[in-house]
Amino acid sequence: MTKATLSATAFRTAWEHLDLGAMPIVLHVPDDPAPWSHLTAQGLARGGELDPWLGAAFKLIAYPPRSADLRLGMGRAAVRALAASSGSGSVLAVLTRDLLTVREVDADLATALVGLLPELPGGLVGAPDLRGQFGAAAIDRAGRRRRAADVVDFHGPTDPDLLRKRISALLDEFL
Repeated sequence: MTKATLSATAFRTAWEHLDLGAMPIVLHVPDDPAPWSHLTAQGLARGGELDPWLGAAFKLIAYPPRSADLRLGMGRAAVRALAASSGSGSVLAVLTRDLLTVREVDADLATALVGLLPELPGGLVGAPDLRGQFGAAAIDRAGRRRRAADVVDFHGPTDPDLLRKRISALLDEFL
C-alpha cells in the first residue's frame, strides 16, 4: 500500500492505537475515534494491527525529521496538509473536510505541497480569492521539534516556482 484514504474519525483511531501523542496541529481532528471495525472494513487493519505501511507513514508524520505544511482556505472548504521526510522516504498527508489521504511522494516537500494548489492558465497556481500559508519544521540535534522562524503566505494566483523556492528556503534553515 502506498496510498490510503480514511475518515477523520478512523485517522484518530489509528493515531491513538499507535500511541503517537499529540497530532500535528495542521492535521488535528476531533477526539472522536471511529470503531476499529472501520479500519478493518477498509483493509487498513487486520485483527488488532494497522497496515504496516500506514503505521510507518503515521509514525513519520508524528516524528518527522523534516516537514513542511500547508493551510489553504478557511472553513468547511479548508485543506490542511503535511509533507514529511526521512532518509528512507517521504509522505504527504492531506486533510480535506472529514477525510485524510496519506501517500508516498517522490517529489521534494515543497513540490509536493505546491502540487496541491489548483493550476491556472499561464503557469500560475492558486485562485483569485484563495489564501494559504506554508510552514516548515525539523527535529534539531537535541531531538526537539523546531518551527521555521517565518512562514510563506500567498493570496491569489502566484508563481509555483517562487513558492517552491521560498518553502525550500524555510527548510534550508535547518541544514
